[in-house]
Amino acid sequence: MSSRGKGDVFSSPGSEAAVSLDLAHGNQASRNLPASSTPTPNGRSSAPASHSAAAALLASQVLPQKLNQCVDAACRDRILKDDAPQDEDDDPPDRMSIGRAAWSFLHSSAATWKDDPATADQHRRGEWLKSFFALFPCVHCRTHFAPYLQTHPPVVSGGRTSLSVWTCEAHNHVNESLQRPAFPCDAAQLIRQWKAVQWSEDDD
Repeated sequence: MSSRGKGDVFSSPGSEAAVSLDLAHGNQASRNLPASSTPTPNGRSSAPASHSAAAALLASQVLPQKLNQCVDAACRDRILKDDAPQDEDDDPPDRMSIGRAAWSFLHSSAATWKDDPATADQHRRGEWLKSFFALFPCVHCRTHFAPYLQTHPPVVSGGRTSLSVWTCEAHNHVNESLQRPAFPCDAAQLIRQWKAVQWSEDDD
């Protein structure tokens, strides 16, 4: 797949405007281009396309650049140096530390859930998971994950077995985008691994 460089121009066929994106800073500018036209059967040229086409193109291309402007600590990856102190309690968590904690929590929560939850419990768990991802404190992460959640809603009807597999597959979706190896999503293995964090007095 080819990549575009700084100052690349995006224009739609027949439009009067082009959009120039500065990929390094997420900035954009528009300029006029000579109007193009499409011949019609009677020999006349059709009217130039409206600016709405260029505007739609701008929105689709600029969104990823806008996301790159996030300055929150949760959007960054901390650079660790050999001589840096290991105690990071005073630093806000970056997206990698937030992600590790979040997935550990989700895996263990799924593995320690009920085997046969009631309908009300299923609804509560599904809504909670949707809220969890919608409120995740990393705009890059939740924006990337939102389309997957739309097409792969949490599977809560089968209790801990189905939810553990769903959580594993969702985690693998994120790992794929990060070019990391996928985990095997075997329900029995997942429950055995993540249920180990359950305290003896915990109740399903």
